[in-house]
Amino acid sequence: IGYYGVQRQGDASELTESSPPQTIFMSRLCQAWEASASTAAAHGVRVACLRFGLVLGHGGALPGLLLPVKMGVGGRLGTGQQWVSWIHLQDLLGAMAHVWRLAATPAAPTEAQAWNFTAPEALPQEDFMRTAAQVLHRPLWLPMPAAPVRLALGEQADVLLEGQRVAPKRLTDTGFGFRFPDARSALQDLC
Repeated sequence: IGYYGVQRQGDASELTESSPPQTIFMSRLCQAWEASASTAAAHGVRVACLRFGLVLGHGGALPGLLLPVKMGVGGRLGTGQQWVSWIHLQDLLGAMAHVWRLAATPAAPTEAQAWNFTAPEALPQEDFMRTAAQVLHRPLWLPMPAAPVRLALGEQADVLLEGQRVAPKRLTDTGFGFRFPDARSALQDLC
């Protein structure tokens, strides 16, 4: 979902597959990937550009994200008002199979299509962390100021500190059913 760039805090509008990109590095990089992949459509190949939110599974980013909470020192990052768009790994795999099945039908579009792979419920980062703390039966009290995060991660910190509220419009419009549509159910399954 880096395609959409970052969404400034206070902007609660949902970004869908038709939302425009931005001029920041990550967005330009995603645009270049998709443009390159889209050239295959001219040769009759069905192209689906998959835009992933934060994938929640037993590996990846989730263990590191939950570590402070598990240790009892979890808190929000920055203001905590930035949006977190995420998806459970099982829903990600199911959604990929859903798109594959759709692409195999004779009625499938021949031009490249973008698909947002995020759960229907994006939520502010502080709410996400609060849900994690409740699921893990731990306190949530120690905020991490934005400055050290920016110092450690540079431009990549924008994804954590600014966030994006990305909706899986094309998935829901084509009838995909999420097993884990909300953070509580996803975190209960994974924790």
